[in-house]
Amino acid sequence: MPGSRYFIIVGVFFCTQFSSAWAEDVMLGTNVSDFEQFYNRGGGSIEHVQCIFSKLGYSPIVQRMPWRRARQEVSTGRVDGFFTAIASVEVDKYATLSAPLLLENWYWYWPSNIDTPQDGRGEMRIGAILGSHQAVWLDQNGYPVHLRVSTLSQLVKLMISGRIDTFIADRDHMEATLAELAVGPERYQRRFLRYMPLGVYFGNEFLAEHPGFLPRFNTQVFPCASSGFVMSADEQAEIHYWLTPQVTQWLEAQRVAQIIAAYNERRADWPPHKRDLLDEEWREAFQTGNEDDVARLLDSALSDQLRMLEVDSEGLVTELILTDRQGLNVAVSDMTSDFWQGDESKFTQALGLEPGQLQFGPVTYDESTRLFQVHVSRPVYHPESGEPLGVIIVGVNVEKALSRSLKGQ
Repeated sequence: MPGSRYFIIVGVFFCTQFSSAWAEDVMLGTNVSDFEQFYNRGGGSIEHVQCIFSKLGYSPIVQRMPWRRARQEVSTGRVDGFFTAIASVEVDKYATLSAPLLLENWYWYWPSNIDTPQDGRGEMRIGAILGSHQAVWLDQNGYPVHLRVSTLSQLVKLMISGRIDTFIADRDHMEATLAELAVGPERYQRRFLRYMPLGVYFGNEFLAEHPGFLPRFNTQVFPCASSGFVMSADEQAEIHYWLTPQVTQWLEAQRVAQIIAAYNERRADWPPHKRDLLDEEWREAFQTGNEDDVARLLDSALSDQLRMLEVDSEGLVTELILTDRQGLNVAVSDMTSDFWQGDESKFTQALGLEPGQLQFGPVTYDESTRLFQVHVSRPVYHPESGEPLGVIIVGVNVEKALSRSLKGQ
């Protein structure tokens, strides 16, 4: 839908193949509205798809068609896949969904003069755009849809006029539509629902004929992406509100600054090659699962405390890392892929922050756990001099955190 924010951007030329003597055609179907969305968006989307398919040796040919026909064509093998799609138990019977190509940010919207809808099911009159991902999701999850219309503008007008009570929309798409209609924030309320990953469904018949295609496709999705999915300022403020007091209280109570200062002194004369050797040893231990091999590099008592904090968060916190001034791990709640964080933005951009500031990384999606995570980091300061001693990095289950914050819990 127009205006949605991208986790990974996708776009293609309509009925155009990328010329290459070695490229093999792959037939893709897409809904008219979705096609127009990608075709008209620009901003490098065509380059992203070219990047993915050119690395695989395939040339996409895209046909516009209604969703029902796209699904039917894939189920019968006449089309190799369709995009962009949300996960569907029904489609899973004959096709397999790729890694997320983009990420939409869904909110419930309702008029400012009615009570907050609990979950939309009750007596609420729900609106939806015909054939949209939101409509599919509502149907899949048992929400009765009162009216189906063609555009988001129509939904907004129906809400303002009182003909429907609520609907779901991508936040950025909604903001653009509200601006076009000159609808001010006093006319509506909203509540975060979830992030929705969208990908390409490839038919199982096509995948059987091309073994190894999907893993290779998924591998190229992230390297070919032009940018990550960044949280909005108000969403960052919500997480800042509840996270900062907890982190500050914990750092002071556990005397973390003194522990990190001791590690800084102990590691002060380490040459870069020693750091690199230890980082390589750590990576090997991570890949083999032999955490005991590198346990000597960490403060075990502090790592135990980090694990307890993660458990006590009841799913809000997914990871905790403490580093020294160089970005080397001092304590971790779970085994990390690297010992040295010093070349990553969650460390480099956090170390110079002023007190009270937080560094937010991009939202990432873990396919194995189906969780959306954001790394939030800030310096650990010397209690007297105020000098930064290291960095604390907190992995946050962003959906759970926003649901908690925006519901006022």
